[in-house]
Amino acid sequence: MDEKTHITVAICTYTRANYLKRCLESLVRQETPDFTYEVVVVDDASTDHTRETVEAAAADAPVTVRYVLQPGREGLAHVRNRAVAEMRGDWLVFFDDDQLADPHWLRSLLAVARERDAKVVGGPRRLHLPEDALARLGPVTRSLLGESFYDGPPAKLSGKELPTTGNLLIARAIFDELGHFDPKFSGNEDTEFLHRVRRAGHDIWTAPEAMCAHLIPKYRTEPAYFRWTSLRWGHGFAKIDHQKHGRMW
Repeated sequence: MDEKTHITVAICTYTRANYLKRCLESLVRQETPDFTYEVVVVDDASTDHTRETVEAAAADAPVTVRYVLQPGREGLAHVRNRAVAEMRGDWLVFFDDDQLADPHWLRSLLAVARERDAKVVGGPRRLHLPEDALARLGPVTRSLLGESFYDGPPAKLSGKELPTTGNLLIARAIFDELGHFDPKFSGNEDTEFLHRVRRAGHDIWTAPEAMCAHLIPKYRTEPAYFRWTSLRWGHGFAKIDHQKHGRMW
């Protein structure tokens, strides 16, 4: 193990090789003044050329890029747990396969963790859409598409505010203490896990400068998609409320 701080950046993916190619291109060129990192792609048994895409990226990358196959199509919680098992060092960062990282993204996440002695740090996401398309979307729909901004200096998130797992740094110590993602909440396993982090007394911090861009295909700006994702979110929140407060809630 390198004496420097080492970070594993994990991408959980399924059959989105074309997005993944651009994602990896942005991840392997991060600024690393005093730490090392690797990229691990955990593939949920994709049916396209995902493996070949990762292997091609690994051949030219200045950092380690690893491909890990998670067989069985058991759900995202299992894929995330495989990413935890694959981590090397004391930090794991989840990053989505349809995102692009700014060059200082990873450095900014780690800086907040060090400065604030934080074990969980989330960064913002901007929507990668033309300005005219963005102008037609209100704040709620933009939030459903994954947009999040954090103004000002790093701060503790409170209340209903939670970071996206597409841009999230977590210390190994958190997994050692709280365990892994719960498969019963697959699809909302990240929200349930972050609620557990809060209940255990750990603060969740923001890293406003750790920006990434979220690629949005055209179908996600249409009403049918917003209806579908709203129902999915509501179903997930209901499952979490049922676990925390019981059926009558």
